[in-house]
Amino acid sequence: KETFPDLELYLHENQTAVLLKQLEQGELDCLMLAELPGMENFKQVELYDEPFELALSD
Repeated sequence: KETFPDLELYLHENQTAVLLKQLEQGELDCLMLAELPGMENFKQVELYDEPFELALSD
């Protein structure tokens, strides 16, 4: 709040294709989602790196 006192944050949930279209058309400023094919035209910022492992039985 101190750094961006006028920032208004709204959360939206929708199908990924719809959200990407809204981002492309300027209706949304940013999205938080997994990287998908077709997102090459958007600037991307990695938020974190999480290892993903497969657990198997013997």
